Amino acid sequence: MRLRNALAMLALILLTALQSVHAQKTSPYEYDEMRDRIKRFGTGNAPIYVWVLTGFDALTMPADRRAVELQARIQQVVTELGSEVLPGGRRVNPLGGVILWVTEPGLEILQASSTARRVAIGREWWYDTFLSRENGLDEIERRLRQSANGKVDVEITVDVPGTEFDIDRHTGEASQLIQTPEQQRTAVQSALALLTVLGVPMYPPPATTASGAITVLDISGVERNGTMLLRANEQGLAELAGEQRGIIAMRPVGYLPMRPANISAQPYGNPQGAGQTRVSLSLKRAYMTSTPASVAPYRRSNQRLLDSVLDPYTVIGTPQWGSDFSYIQAVLSDADVERLLRSGDQRLQAISIEKPTNRTGPAP
Repeated sequence: MRLRNALAMLALILLTALQSVHAQKTSPYEYDEMRDRIKRFGTGNAPIYVWVLTGFDALTMPADRRAVELQARIQQVVTELGSEVLPGGRRVNPLGGVILWVTEPGLEILQASSTARRVAIGREWWYDTFLSRENGLDEIERRLRQSANGKVDVEITVDVPGTEFDIDRHTGEASQLIQTPEQQRTAVQSALALLTVLGVPMYPPPATTASGAITVLDISGVERNGTMLLRANEQGLAELAGEQRGIIAMRPVGYLPMRPANISAQPYGNPQGAGQTRVSLSLKRAYMTSTPASVAPYRRSNQRLLDSVLDPYTVIGTPQWGSDFSYIQAVLSDADVERLLRSGDQRLQAISIEKPTNRTGPAP
């Protein structure tokens, strides 16, 4: 009996605490910050995280019932917001939340809504992305903030399973190698599937989503290397960066990485012959593999590129490869190491030099 009473009291305390937490949807400071963000970006809206289930609901509801209840409550909030919420850019947290792009009047509606349990600032558009930052996501952000209309032009690459890729040694620019008619057809199918998911109509050009978040500027690169040119605002960038069903790269139009490899010296390792040094080389991560069919071509591309990087030099002994062939450890002569460091090869992300134990003095 005492245990039962104690558990009942604990449940009451927890329920009261939850109700207290959710009685105030957001602090005055958070509210001002959300409102200022909407005004600062100049688009009239911003991503807002809306929790429609309590923590207690999320923990106690069966998963199937929770999914149904979550969708019903999200729809109820969207109905309450009416024209003060944009139709796209929604990201659902299965535990009870959703990111909605809301106007300033929409904030007032959320504050008064009995369905919205908690309201907070949504994360930046790039926060949850798996796309490589090597392709200039920071530059996209910079251009977006300087844009007079709150939009930026980007080049996206759709995944074409079975294709390999290349990286230019002088610029670091990556490109998908579409070489057969079958790969061209697959590229077109992948592009059409992506545009359908994003809600981009095919006609009339220029095709734009209902929310105006994404506009298609050019699709002529699809058959060549799987690329499309798009114009997107922050909402559109969030949709593109969070789309894991076909986009393997996104970069600002005209952007070239042009960043030198990170060079570091590692502690002493196993002795090498006189005048020899072990180096570890890592490739820049040009694309994110999104399907099982892309894994083998990705590894072949990595191996081909690192073989090409080392081709001008004499590798001593047998090199050691990383599991996905994006990393290699090889022994070179000191003279070749110096040539490698001077080469400025833009395909490399990092060069690590291991100073042998049988030599004194600094590593080259």
